[in-house]
Amino acid sequence: MSETRPLLVVGHPGHELYLHGWMEAETPTVCVLTDGSGHRNPSRVDFSRDCVERAGGTVGSLFGQRSDRDWYASLMEGDPRPFVAAAGKLLAEIRDGRSRLVISDARDGYNPMHDAAFHLTALAVEAARRQGMAVDHLVSPAVGTPPHEPMMIHALDDAAVARKEAAFQRYTPLRDEIRHVRAGGALRMEREAAYPIYDAVRPGDIPEYEQYGAERVRAGAYARSLEYARDYRAVLDATRRAVLATVDA
Repeated sequence: MSETRPLLVVGHPGHELYLHGWMEAETPTVCVLTDGSGHRNPSRVDFSRDCVERAGGTVGSLFGQRSDRDWYASLMEGDPRPFVAAAGKLLAEIRDGRSRLVISDARDGYNPMHDAAFHLTALAVEAARRQGMAVDHLVSPAVGTPPHEPMMIHALDDAAVARKEAAFQRYTPLRDEIRHVRAGGALRMEREAAYPIYDAVRPGDIPEYEQYGAERVRAGAYARSLEYARDYRAVLDATRRAVLATVDA
């Protein structure tokens, strides 16, 4: 195989919509961590599968097999095994696709699955580089405003914008969310971008998801909530050690 295939990695199904024109042009492999069900909603995996395949992309080996609840439980239990397996699948996708470009969610601190998509991708890219591959890693934030100018801009013509609009309309579980984003002026249908890696959570800051969880504990809704240092960071560190030990062996 001589051709190369980019890789797109997102935390939740539906994030791929924001790079729909790029998907049509570059036909990437797309990986999704969760099924998008959140706490009690139906899975969105079939909607994303349809979106990716209509755009000419390929559904990856990691594609919503676990729910948000499953991932959260692994974090709370300190179990790195699903994360190690996910990083291994991403590394295999990079290697098998001879990927020179990988785009992922950014670390926004808003949702731990957005952050996990970033961290697992960064780990897979690091492992690929250690194996001699030249791979660039850019981010496409699910929320928030990047602090840098984009490193990649993809402009859509009128026909591509129309196809993207149709993809948005077909993705009915996110219709209200998309309407909200568009009303805020944050979505430009004719222009898609990817950015240099950045960290929206500054050293010493508490991620938004941790603040929200603490509020829910105080309100009596949760018995215990996810904490970055105690839960997330510990699993991430264990995942990194396990993956790189295999690569360096």
